Formats: sequence, C-alpha cells, structure tokens
Amino acid sequence: GTGLGLSVSIQIIETLGGRMELSSRSGEETKVSILLPVSEQEAKQRTGDKEQQAEGSKQQAASSRQEKTDTERGRRGETAIKRG
Repeated sequence: GTGLGLSVSIQIIETLGGRMELSSRSGEETKVSILLPVSEQEAKQRTGDKEQQAEGSKQQAASSRQEKTDTERGRRGETAIKRG
C-alpha cells in the first residue's frame, strides 16, 4: 500500500495521547505495539477487577479440590466433615 493507513493510525494514537512502537528485521516479522494512556481511576478499577477475578478463581479451584476429595472419600466409604 501507500502507507496512508499507518500515517492515519499514528495520528489517531497520538491524538489520544499514546504512541506506536514498531520493530522489524529484514525478511522477518514486524512487531507493532500501540500504547494508550489509561486514567488513574480506570487503572485502579481494572486492577481491582483482576484481583477479584483471581480471588474467584482461587475459590473455585479450592471448591473443586474439596469436591474431588469428598467424592474420593465417598468411594472409600469415608465420611467427609463439611466446614464453614
């Protein structure tokens, strides 16, 4: 192409306060990174959301392990004591 798409993309990214990084080697792939700023409030919200998701995943994994243990005990004729 004429390279117009790249020029327009850079203008939009810079207007939004970001930057575009390009790295390339002759005959190999080209890596394009677009970096855009995030407001402090959004960053905190995203971090909080990720922490909540991680905590939920931990709880699901623990619950799954407990169910597996309970099932194995049941197969052996043992009684599981539920806590909490």
